[in-house]
Amino acid sequence: MPVLEAPRRFWGRLRSFVDGRWVEGHPLGFGQLFDPGLGEVIGEVPLGGRENVDDAVEGAYEAFKTWSRTSVPDRLQYLFRIK
Repeated sequence: MPVLEAPRRFWGRLRSFVDGRWVEGHPLGFGQLFDPGLGEVIGEVPLGGRENVDDAVEGAYEAFKTWSRTSVPDRLQYLFRIK
């Protein structure tokens, strides 16, 4: 029995996660995501405009205020939970 699973060949339509929420609907639609090793489309990524970027930057700036005061051991615990 193999330890690792084979990677997915197609990831589908991905979404953006901005300021603690999944963002639906993207004004510019979706673009193709290519795997250069396979030379194949493996998914679709959202394309956003200036407003989407502004929202993401503002959310990241607000999150940084708390994250920057978080100790290294606590940060590592978050990262281990994510993996």
